[in-house]
Amino acid sequence: MAGIQVGVYESKKTIFNAGGKNASGFADGDKIKIDPMTKEQWESEVGVDGDVTLSRNYDERYKAVIRIKAESPFNTHLRVLKASPVPFPIFCKSTSGLPYIGGGAEAVVLERPGSTFGTKRGIIEWVFLITAYAEA
Repeated sequence: MAGIQVGVYESKKTIFNAGGKNASGFADGDKIKIDPMTKEQWESEVGVDGDVTLSRNYDERYKAVIRIKAESPFNTHLRVLKASPVPFPIFCKSTSGLPYIGGGAEAVVLERPGSTFGTKRGIIEWVFLITAYAEA
């Protein structure tokens, strides 16, 4: 009988740290999303005769998105970071399932967050630009 592989993931074992403070009060759904600003690792150009030139893309900028419940005190910390003209470090670490660690020394709040008010209090989505993100 073929062996079945079972993996275990616990969201509580994944942290997101911005400006020296661990995030808290995450909303339901994706806890942390980290994507490269430029997804293509290679760019290509074709000439009139069909000759192709490949260029390596060295863009190391990443965008990180977290969704925090509106009543979380972590929003106050993020508002202070947003108002500061000084970039701050960001890192993400997970010790659940396959271990993961990544981050960058210089990040800024990329988008001004909005607010929602309805039947439920709402969620504040924070979007960060990390100038040089690296995974360990």
